[in-house]
Amino acid sequence: MRKWRPSHVSAGDDWLTVHQIIIPRYYRSQILSLAHDSPMVGHLGINKTCNRIQKYFYWPGMRKDVVLYCKTCHKCQVVGKPNQKITAAPLYPIPAMSEPFSKVIVDCVGPLPKTKAESQGAVERFHQTLKNMIRTYCHDTEKEWDEGIPVLLFAVRESVQESLGFSPFELVFGHEARGPLKLLREKWLSSEGDSNILKYVMDFRSRLTKACELARANLSAAQTRMKSWYDKNTRPRSFSSRDKVLVFLPVPGASLKARYYGPYVVEKKINNLNYVIQTPGRRKKTRLCHINQMKPYFEVMIFL
Repeated sequence: MRKWRPSHVSAGDDWLTVHQIIIPRYYRSQILSLAHDSPMVGHLGINKTCNRIQKYFYWPGMRKDVVLYCKTCHKCQVVGKPNQKITAAPLYPIPAMSEPFSKVIVDCVGPLPKTKAESQGAVERFHQTLKNMIRTYCHDTEKEWDEGIPVLLFAVRESVQESLGFSPFELVFGHEARGPLKLLREKWLSSEGDSNILKYVMDFRSRLTKACELARANLSAAQTRMKSWYDKNTRPRSFSSRDKVLVFLPVPGASLKARYYGPYVVEKKINNLNYVIQTPGRRKKTRLCHINQMKPYFEVMIFL
């Protein structure tokens, strides 16, 4: 037995002194499980688990063992604590593009829960028209279909819609598009001839180039300020191949809800932010995950 007096109890209050049983190593796992895992104790934190044990039992290094036991508890790691957040990784700004539409970034969101939002008939009808135009373009030019997308979309936007009486371009910008027929008409009616069109094009390219350079400079400065602000509450984190992790993933059938799943194994590191995770038992056997979705998994300790 061990006679122990809590630090907040004065020497004169002998009635608050506790007599603790000294626990051999073989029984410590059972004591820890009863103090932390049982439904009657509710997987509480380190301090409450420690206080609960030391009312009755003691062994050297008890608090250290409690810390490790709570840290490696599977349920606590999966569910998480109310105020426990994964520290975000530092921000890596997306590179500024050299010119408009030089790169198009596409992402797919889903699956999402089914609602009462039906398919949009107008869009479906437009897709039929566009696919027919692509077929005609490929037949006439013997080129790949993707090469014709810009000119075909311009043709659609310039054309007057019978149901509206205006072209989509007019409704968005408030004036007609300068298509090939309009440019030909302006050329024939212009007294200055080709030089006027050439000067317009060259001036427009010069203004556009200067605007793009200024926009890139402003974007770079804004990204620097954003990274400085964002990184104040971050710290670099990394995982290695074969590390065990918990991953924040959608709940099947309720994709807008999510929780931690695992433990899963890190298959490989793509870059400082992205990892391929092995996810057996799920629809995808592997998944690309951002580091902010991941937290380390700690194996359960065993006392021998």
